[in-house]
Amino acid sequence: MSRGLRSLLLVAATLVGLGTKANAQDLTVLINRSEGATELFLAARADVLFDMMRTSPTIFATKNGAVDFAKLRYGTFEAGDELLARTSVLIAGEDAGFEAMSLMAHPLEEKLPMRTPMEALIAIGICTGQPSGTFISIDGLQAYAGYFTDVDARGASVSIQFPYTRHAEQLVTVHDVSNSGQITSYQTKLGPNGTLMLNRQTDAGMPFAFLIICVLLISLAGLIWRAKRSNFLATSMGLMKHT
Repeated sequence: MSRGLRSLLLVAATLVGLGTKANAQDLTVLINRSEGATELFLAARADVLFDMMRTSPTIFATKNGAVDFAKLRYGTFEAGDELLARTSVLIAGEDAGFEAMSLMAHPLEEKLPMRTPMEALIAIGICTGQPSGTFISIDGLQAYAGYFTDVDARGASVSIQFPYTRHAEQLVTVHDVSNSGQITSYQTKLGPNGTLMLNRQTDAGMPFAFLIICVLLISLAGLIWRAKRSNFLATSMGLMKHT
């Protein structure tokens, strides 16, 4: 392998690593913008999510900070409403009136993906993943909260104002789903006042690192093609000399 090829592979691997590396305390937000309705999903380590939303974990856990998984089977939408009570969610500058569908938790080592609306619904819906009698500390759990409103957010800006500003600059992964099902994913940070802005993304808003990776992959393909072509020509010339 040539030196140029090795260098391109190294740079591409580094950029991919930078783009996918996530901290255990990071927040994931998925917004599903359907015609006449909007779904909002939040996921983070449970103790971090409760702290961000200025809510006591006792609405979800015992006084010693452990979650009884048997109780999660009886509906958790009331706890979900309480979790959102001190957080403001606006669509086009107006209160969106989100209501909880469910609040669920899964062990950190068994975190479920939340990149599509279906994955989000599964994450907030599965309540039988752990046997009865299982108690896990809240800081060992990934929490998933799902909310619904009949306000249409297509083409509108959405803002989430978290009550604690000490989480400013926290990394957030956003999956923004359009009415057609197209998913735009990107990373951003909370603003200085704890506000997260979810503006509609376009193809022009594609992350710069992703564009660089595309260019590198195209260059890599070119180098591979040139190397194979050179080897082919060298082999052909060698055969001609022997004949």
